[in-house]
Parts: sequence; structure tokens; C-alpha cells
Amino acid sequence: MILMNILMRSPAPKAVILASGKTHVRKRPGGVPQDTQVSVQQAVEILGMPRPFLLRLLDGGEIPFRRPGAARKLALRDLLEYKRRRDRERHEAINRMARMEWEAGTYTKIALPDGAQEM
Repeated sequence: MILMNILMRSPAPKAVILASGKTHVRKRPGGVPQDTQVSVQQAVEILGMPRPFLLRLLDGGEIPFRRPGAARKLALRDLLEYKRRRDRERHEAINRMARMEWEAGTYTKIALPDGAQEM
């Protein structure tokens, strides 16, 4: 919802919330303004992660930011690029694990604790 609010305030293309709950930005010339900035709190809400974890990412250089005063500001494009990269890495890891399970022949088997019975 926070991403929707940010984009709706911008003069660029508007976001559309799909039935799946995902946000899709309509493609128009110019795209999302390159200078759209978000606060740390807005970034936390967009990424769905704890504030201390985001601050560690920022301090570690994972996501670029600037400090125009006391507060950190992130470019929306950098934040969304990090989110795409993170999501892609997660999907690749899930696919790798599924492939390993399939190759081991355990993909369709249900792992039950010792003494448990399948229903």
C-alpha cells in the first residue's frame, strides 16, 4: 500500500494493484521518476522486513542511500531493484532445493518425525 501511495503522488505512471495483490506499474514513456525518494520507514514497509535488518543492508552497501540531513533517503528505483534481485535469488534457491529433492527421489515423499503416522 505504501508503494501505491508513493506512486500515486508522483507525476509519472500510476500503479495498478492486481487481483493477486502484486503491484504493476503501467508502462508509459518516462517510467517512475528517477528522483522519487523514500524514507527508511517506507522502505521497511515496501520490503516487509524489520528496520534493523534494513539498516544493516544500507550500512553494508547492499542498497544505496543518501543522507540529505539526519535521515536516510533511498531512491525508489534502487529499492525496487534490490527487491527484484532478492525475489529472483529466493526463487532460484527454491528451484534448486526442489531439483535436489527430485533428484534424490524425496520430492513427493512426506518426511514424518519418528513415531508419527501418515494420515
